[in-house]
Amino acid sequence: MNNSVNSLAEEASRSQWDAWFAEFAEAWRTSEVFEKHPALKAGFSELFENNPALRTNVFACQMLRIHPASGAIARWKSPMTGDVSWLTSAVEDETRRWFVGRLARDAEFVPDALVEPMVKTAVCLGDPSVNKWFIEPCVNYVGRERVAGLVVSMADSADLAQIVGAIDALYWIDRPLMRKLEVEKKTILLEALLAGTSKYLRFRILISLPLDDEIYPDSHKPLVKIAREIRDRELYLRTGSQ
Repeated sequence: MNNSVNSLAEEASRSQWDAWFAEFAEAWRTSEVFEKHPALKAGFSELFENNPALRTNVFACQMLRIHPASGAIARWKSPMTGDVSWLTSAVEDETRRWFVGRLARDAEFVPDALVEPMVKTAVCLGDPSVNKWFIEPCVNYVGRERVAGLVVSMADSADLAQIVGAIDALYWIDRPLMRKLEVEKKTILLEALLAGTSKYLRFRILISLPLDDEIYPDSHKPLVKIAREIRDRELYLRTGSQ
């Protein structure tokens, strides 16, 4: 009996959150900003056609100041098991995660059960221009020390993207710790840079990797010289083309 009641309650919770997200997405889609700026609307037309539910974007959320329903914010502040389940799934989802980020910012609160999923999402996103959407509310609510600890633990990984994502997330938490982590992971990053990786990770490594000879073992100093040449050439090309 209890299992049946719990199942019904969780289903009702999922339906309610789906409705709140749909309302949020529709407000984004029909914002008056698009009526005032037809070129902006045209730029998003393909997005609307391909995904009616909308792949809500962090920059659009900031620009249009779209806010979740007051009921969603109230539930966020006192979530039940079914709420946590939906929100955990949402923060890991490419489409719905920005809705969760806006909830955290508007509520000025992060439920304890959502802290770790939000930090993981920030690390997976990597790019500091967007990961702060999830890092800053957690820092404001549970403090820098706990959030930094979660991020550093995620850097203890064989996944290069996760290591770089953790370094980037620390930008918003503790920059001296970020520099320390860069030094600790220097040989992994150096070897990955020269072995070949995606353009995005290559760029992130180039701008964050310390390349001072004295911090590397003798075995890696020839690689450091090559990496400096790559950095100087590629970053010059980037800045020179802007």
